[in-house]
Amino acid sequence: MVEADYFGTHSNNLYIQTDVNRFAGDLVVNGGNLARLNPSFSSIVFGRTIGTANSNLLSLGVSKRFAKRFGFHAFYTFGRSLDDISSNDNGVDGSSGGSEGVIDAQNPYGQYARSDYDVKRRLSIDAVWDIPGFRNGIAGAVTKGWTASPVIILQSGLPFTVYTSGTYPTATTTPTASGLMFPTRRHLGTTLAQAARSSLRESSRHPIFPRPLPAFREIWDATPMKAPDLPT
Repeated sequence: MVEADYFGTHSNNLYIQTDVNRFAGDLVVNGGNLARLNPSFSSIVFGRTIGTANSNLLSLGVSKRFAKRFGFHAFYTFGRSLDDISSNDNGVDGSSGGSEGVIDAQNPYGQYARSDYDVKRRLSIDAVWDIPGFRNGIAGAVTKGWTASPVIILQSGLPFTVYTSGTYPTATTTPTASGLMFPTRRHLGTTLAQAARSSLRESSRHPIFPRPLPAFREIWDATPMKAPDLPT
């Protein structure tokens, strides 16, 4: 049997909350000190229903019902999942007052990119083989009743984001008011292999984490890197 399926989802008005009493470039223009928009307060956690998430998935499958001691299923999926923030707790992080994942409080839409759980390609195969074995004798007693059930899953790597929590201005990186610092894709690349090559080429003249510019705007790339493709 052969089948083809399409799945698509769209979600909006998802809940996101973060500390809004900060601005992009705060650490840069204030010499490493978090001056905040309103210095009379520290963090001001504000929640809004502004999040967006989308996914599109195409699935192709081939299967054979179990007959004559053998059956199998094979499915190949190709898709993409995008969102502002990948969170299983609605963007709420109790340990930090609810600022989970939001880098620029004034522009959370700038983080719209691959979801943390996005798997672009996935091939899954499972089968059942009832091994016949020998009919009689000791060999038959040993080999009868065995069943082989292999399960194979091959998938592309999950995305991830490279950052450092080094204290500005000690760390020569791009600082954010969230306290995390990010390299740019131009310096680091988008895969582990590219990052490894970049680390070998890193020098004081061409660092992976360049020194921040004296600009109001943070410099970071919402597009995460991709981990190696993984067999399971």
